[in-house]
Amino acid sequence: MSERAKAFDTKAYLRSPQGFAGGLASLALESGSFTPNYYELVVTSDGRVIDPNHGSIDVIDQLRWDSQLEIVESGVSVERRLAILNDPDGTLCVWVSPPGGPGEYNEGRLDVGYIRTLDDGTRFHEGYGIRLPFDGQECLLIGSRIGEFAQNSWPLESPEDLREKLFRIRTDAPWELLGDVIPLPQVWDEISSGMAKLEKEKAIRLVEEKIAPVVLPHIRRAVTEFDHLSAGALAERMMMREGYCLQDNGCGDLNTKLLQMNRILFISSTVEMSSDGRVLLTRVQVGSAEGSKYVKNCGKCGKRIEAVITKGYKCECGGVYEGC
Repeated sequence: MSERAKAFDTKAYLRSPQGFAGGLASLALESGSFTPNYYELVVTSDGRVIDPNHGSIDVIDQLRWDSQLEIVESGVSVERRLAILNDPDGTLCVWVSPPGGPGEYNEGRLDVGYIRTLDDGTRFHEGYGIRLPFDGQECLLIGSRIGEFAQNSWPLESPEDLREKLFRIRTDAPWELLGDVIPLPQVWDEISSGMAKLEKEKAIRLVEEKIAPVVLPHIRRAVTEFDHLSAGALAERMMMREGYCLQDNGCGDLNTKLLQMNRILFISSTVEMSSDGRVLLTRVQVGSAEGSKYVKNCGKCGKRIEAVITKGYKCECGGVYEGC
């Protein structure tokens, strides 16, 4: 089976199934939307730093160190964790990940988080993952501007210099400061208004109510890599049917695409539900079909498909896929 990285790895939820909804919701927002992907990190009473929507495992225990790129990016996560534990209230953490580089990322990413202490004494990091519609040199300019405000800054000569740097800034107005530096007005409006947080909560509820009851049993029964790819593709397809536009992102490829690349060329599912919303029956069919292909857009109208389709597939516009 393929060793390519997955944008949504179901194996992670064998250990922490409670993180499934947050993980799939994050994929939907970060890969197919420019809405900031809200997340939160909190410090527990025993000193762990966790994302409540991803279970009770410390974030440091979820990092990967298998490649040089993972070592660099995980190092930034470790530094962020230390900032949450030790830096004073009012610290803004900023990480700029440019497109390209060893990961051949097709677009840049920005991760920002503001640290404060809640009324109950809990240390809290309000974070957002943001897609960047900028090239490497533009990301470098943004990083240079951010460095002017940071407590810690470094000489920046190329976009790749950004990837291992976490800027930390003391400020009482984090989103206003970033809005002055990074020209993404809609992003900062959605963060300041609370809309980004509401969108994430909405996506999580959808997964918890409609998708997790169907997909998690498949993950628990998964034995082979094929089983995990199939479960992941099922989750992705169900999310797309709910109106979310999923696509490969900076973290890796969709399971749906990986199935096609490995000649496992279609996956279909049928879910029967009762009038009160209970799942009565699920059927999943995975197999190979002549003329199947992973298609991003309809060749006739341009509508996004983002799925493996077979000969005879008909788009809403009337266009019919004739196979390859």
